[in-house]
Amino acid sequence: TSRSGAAQWEFIQQNFNVDEFTGYYAVNMCIQNWDGFFNNYYLYHDAEGTGKWEMYPWDEDKTWGDYDGASPDYDWYSMPLTFGMSEGSSRYGFGFGGGGWWRPPGWFSGPLLANVEFRRAFLKRLKDICDRAFTEEKMVPLINAMEHRLEPEIPTYALDRFRRDIQSLRNQVKYRRQFILKALPADRAWR
Repeated sequence: TSRSGAAQWEFIQQNFNVDEFTGYYAVNMCIQNWDGFFNNYYLYHDAEGTGKWEMYPWDEDKTWGDYDGASPDYDWYSMPLTFGMSEGSSRYGFGFGGGGWWRPPGWFSGPLLANVEFRRAFLKRLKDICDRAFTEEKMVPLINAMEHRLEPEIPTYALDRFRRDIQSLRNQVKYRRQFILKALPADRAWR
């Protein structure tokens, strides 16, 4: 839309399920779903009900520190909180189609995340998720339970790799969360 400021925020509220979109982008930020800002979602326009656009994710394969060319330890935790928005995304030096994790802003993520009011709602949702759900206390027991259930299915020759991969999930929760909580106060919209 060519609107800006308060008029753009009003348009967003009237035409988008803001809670769903902010939640989607906040979870993507936690799990570093760098591809989910640009693509890997379906859009649905509820023309007969709310009249608002909704988003449904798919293809969640490049998450939790994984990207083409990633370390086998999946130890990437630093996707910037500005990722997916119109300003600043290209400064990280990865060209679209050239590997790595950089993608240009999406048709929706770019303008939505660049809108100050939407961005405030997104950052608030991100902080809430990091405080209440994306924590070691909540996530590590789930990861441990998954490890316990899957380990009997893993061939002996692959057990070391399996355990390193499971540990990488624990590390993502710890270090990605730390990165987010440190970066939140520096975001212009947070102030």
